[in-house]
Amino acid sequence: MKKLGLIVCFSLLLAGNIVSARAQTPGSASATELTPQAALTRLLSSPAISPDWLAPSFTNQIPATRLEIDIQQYEKALGPFVRVAGGGKNGVYLAIFEGGTLPALIALDDRGRIVELLFRAPQTYSVDGALAELRALPGQVGFVVEENGKEIAGSGQDKQLSAGSPRLSVLNALAAEVARGRYRWSDTVKLAAASRSLPPGILQDWPAGSTLTIETLASLMFSIGDNTATDSIIRLVGREAIAPFAYSNVPFLTTRDMFVLKSKQNTELLDKWRESNSSQRAMLAQLDRAPLPAAYDLDTTSTNVDVDWRYSNRQLCDLMSHVQSLQLTGIDPGVAAPSEWDRVAFAGGSDWGATSMTTWLVAKDGKNFCVSATWNETDRTIDQDTFDNAYLVLINSVRTARR
Repeated sequence: MKKLGLIVCFSLLLAGNIVSARAQTPGSASATELTPQAALTRLLSSPAISPDWLAPSFTNQIPATRLEIDIQQYEKALGPFVRVAGGGKNGVYLAIFEGGTLPALIALDDRGRIVELLFRAPQTYSVDGALAELRALPGQVGFVVEENGKEIAGSGQDKQLSAGSPRLSVLNALAAEVARGRYRWSDTVKLAAASRSLPPGILQDWPAGSTLTIETLASLMFSIGDNTATDSIIRLVGREAIAPFAYSNVPFLTTRDMFVLKSKQNTELLDKWRESNSSQRAMLAQLDRAPLPAAYDLDTTSTNVDVDWRYSNRQLCDLMSHVQSLQLTGIDPGVAAPSEWDRVAFAGGSDWGATSMTTWLVAKDGKNFCVSATWNETDRTIDQDTFDNAYLVLINSVRTARR
């Protein structure tokens, strides 16, 4: 099957017409040595474009010099190029500029040359526009934007939605216990077999009895979402210490508990768990005794999104406000670019049918912002790229709007 190569002319795009040049070339569209994201980054960041970066069938229709002119026009409208974001689902990436974004579809041949390139309509940063993108998502969506503790935008911000992670509650409880003097960050603990959970993470593969500091456990929990680290901290501080930060998540599940309940082998147990909140606490011991399921035994449909940790976006911002000063919360900045802020703290979570992001941002002028958004969808698979890009545009829109 022949592959089409195309690019949209900037001047005609602004006029409301999309005119594309199509170049025919045989062969595979997947790069073996250069990723599409790297190829697009090179294209947008270089002062000159080498014809070697483009397949001959492409340059027959759109020469490198013409492509340079079009990119210069995008930079004129959006400002300097910053980076390329997005997972490239269906070949689509998000080119980030200082003043806006440029969705781009790109495909490479088996030599890493561009055979297909489509720039969609550029968009300047706008908080209202970014929020509209989030509101348009199917299912249930909640979000809030706070500046110096005052809400400046929000929708569904009090909905209790599945956030896909308990880490903010767990870290708040741990930080409170450290502040009370019960623990020090440098204290060491031994991994318990009972705390072993499923990925993501690395500690599930470590032998029981391995020694780590409390700070290392917390850092792994935040930086890579290590579930075994999370459960080790829950086991360390106890559910009673977490209760003040748990909101409606009582009894508080470990990640292992959640996996047990979502096992295809435990449907009766799940039904019993859902029947009555009053009996759930008594079932915790039963969950502890149940074997940790294999990953392939999990029900990965989004219909069990209720078996999770549920928070409103206001609650997530409140939890983040108490721990954002801890350095470990900035190891993984999420989709935000740390160079554009004085400080970034991030907590994210995902589950089948749920995704959530909460970011604390300190601007260069000292203003602080909390941006939290959650999306639950039970009828179809979560499109993580779409959510990530909408959230990224919101963060950048907040930054440019508050200069």
